[in-house]
Amino acid sequence: MVNRTHVDFETRSTVDIWEQGAYIYATDPSTEILCLAYCIGDGPVKLLRREDFMFGCPDEIKDAIEKGYLFLAYNALFEQLIWKHKLEAQGWPRIPIKQWRCVMAKGLARSLPRSLAECGKALNCAILKDDIGKRTMLKVCKPDSKGNWHENPEDLESLYKYCINDVEAERAIDKMLPDLNKDEQTIWFLDQLINQRGVYVDTNAVTRSITLAESYAKMCIGNIKEVTHGELDGVSRRMAVLQWCQKQGVNITGYTKADVKAALDQELPDNVRTVLETKLQLGKTSVQKYQALSRSTSSDGRIRDLFIYHGASTGRWTGKLVQLHNLPKGNVKDTDEVINLMMKSTDEDFQWLYPDVMGTLSSCIRGMMVASPGHDLIVADYAAIEARVLMW
Repeated sequence: MVNRTHVDFETRSTVDIWEQGAYIYATDPSTEILCLAYCIGDGPVKLLRREDFMFGCPDEIKDAIEKGYLFLAYNALFEQLIWKHKLEAQGWPRIPIKQWRCVMAKGLARSLPRSLAECGKALNCAILKDDIGKRTMLKVCKPDSKGNWHENPEDLESLYKYCINDVEAERAIDKMLPDLNKDEQTIWFLDQLINQRGVYVDTNAVTRSITLAESYAKMCIGNIKEVTHGELDGVSRRMAVLQWCQKQGVNITGYTKADVKAALDQELPDNVRTVLETKLQLGKTSVQKYQALSRSTSSDGRIRDLFIYHGASTGRWTGKLVQLHNLPKGNVKDTDEVINLMMKSTDEDFQWLYPDVMGTLSSCIRGMMVASPGHDLIVADYAAIEARVLMW
């Protein structure tokens, strides 16, 4: 068996990794490595503090890379990106993708929980993640409300112990699980390529879509104030809307999308119908994907870190950030034509052409992912592929 080196970083940044993704997090100037814990084979876990990085890569890590040792991490994409964009920039050697392995991927391929803590518990590992240390990590990894970093020496020492424990817990899981087979390992390599390369985004169209949605929402809110004679200032406050409807002689049992649709199937006063239709219009969560696109697109115009390998128990990917697996089918056939009109027309003209503004924008989300300059974007779809493979 090829020797293994387990690694784990603890970092801090002004970037919200859950909102913007690991790539933007790793490349942002504010992101800083606080420590690196590592172990080679069954050896002791060693720790490099932030002040140690000025001395360069330890010889034993250089030697492990040169000898082709495997480098393992839990959710290894994060470690790869931090290594590449923070350590290689300081002269540390590159670790080829063929030497990276992901312990989380091994667990997911066997339908184990995604988190390190829950995976260890499910396997009844002797070494488990330090939940108390996690609270310290969450405190130290981002600035406080005034923009200051937490520099308490006791907290940092607790963080160092937490990082060491993570490596020990990860190594324990790794020893209990067989490696991915050759074909699955190749698929994981492809997953890493996809997530690090990303896809090009029409950022101008995204920005225009956001301003158009905001303009339309503002117009709708003004209309609500008018038809309710100022009793409602919007449709977001559930109890206020339900109580107002009751005053109009309409009793609605709930305020979910299904509840509102059921109410609209009844005979309603015009003002109540306007309020409920506006609720559906402004409640389209798919339009929020434009905000997610804007937040998580890098300065080079590409969005990355979108997919989770073996995220579903059937083996298929699941999504994050923009959730590209959950895009609405929409009601527009030629999205390119709509996007071109949107870029050229005023808000008023677009609303006249497409009265269902939010529905139209929902239909155009796919059109925001485009070919990068000088390239073509090829789209393919296997009909009901998951059901067919499961039957097979």
